[in-house]
Amino acid sequence: MSGKIQNEDIKSLAELTGAGGSASQLPNDTKIYVTANGLNKQLSQAITDGDIGGGGDGLNYFLNPLPTNTTGPFNTYNDASGAVPIDGAGGTSPAVSGITAGSVFFSDYYYSIEKGNENSQGKGYSKDFTIEPGDRDKVSVLKISFDYRYSALPSYPTKDLTVWVYSIDDSKLIPVAPNGIEAIGASTVGTFFGEFQVSKNSLNYRLILHHSGTTVYDADFAFGNFNVGPQAKLYGSAITDSDSITWTPTWTSSGTQPNIGNGTISGNTVSTLPWPFWPCY
Repeated sequence: MSGKIQNEDIKSLAELTGAGGSASQLPNDTKIYVTANGLNKQLSQAITDGDIGGGGDGLNYFLNPLPTNTTGPFNTYNDASGAVPIDGAGGTSPAVSGITAGSVFFSDYYYSIEKGNENSQGKGYSKDFTIEPGDRDKVSVLKISFDYRYSALPSYPTKDLTVWVYSIDDSKLIPVAPNGIEAIGASTVGTFFGEFQVSKNSLNYRLILHHSGTTVYDADFAFGNFNVGPQAKLYGSAITDSDSITWTPTWTSSGTQPNIGNGTISGNTVSTLPWPFWPCY
């Protein structure tokens, strides 16, 4: 069929240029036809549809999820004292954000934050990111996840650091649910999961880690493996145990208690209820 590459080896760029050719002779993504994994379309269309690479559930809007030694750190800010950030930008914060060498998250470097021994409420750290027009137009719900570790004296107060998103294009603070970074054992690794709904008027956003509490403590934080993107879709049928169910309800009614289907309510016990019966009251 015209337009398809047949079942033959394809030359690499080095092989092509070594034979006197040029990079422009390499097949582009409109000339490659994908039939693997149930696909049957041009590579360019598969990319657009999110089946491959930059789209769909595998898309990560956070640049440099694990930093390198040339990656810029989080920006520090001071939004004035408050449990909720204003915009996650501006002001002066004594905290230091950087990129530190170390294999905390199976990488050579990680995002580091050094917090002084003070009440840091209203201060925090932020990184900007941009989403695709498709997620804006669908007003998508996006996930946020990242790994973290800390050392703190005294211990880190759970949910002192909270996670927010600021919509830059329409100056709107967007809540993340859940938004609190939980306390874990010092020097162990935890993972944060949250989600937020994008604004229909914005492509540009700011991820914010905000000190919401007022506890005075000194801590060094490490962050990595950031992911901001579409949620994975899970498909499948609901499956329950096919055995009979014994269940003890709390009764608030009076009078004679009824029989239900093939199950009999005797006293406070419902027994011999074959799948797929679920009692509801």
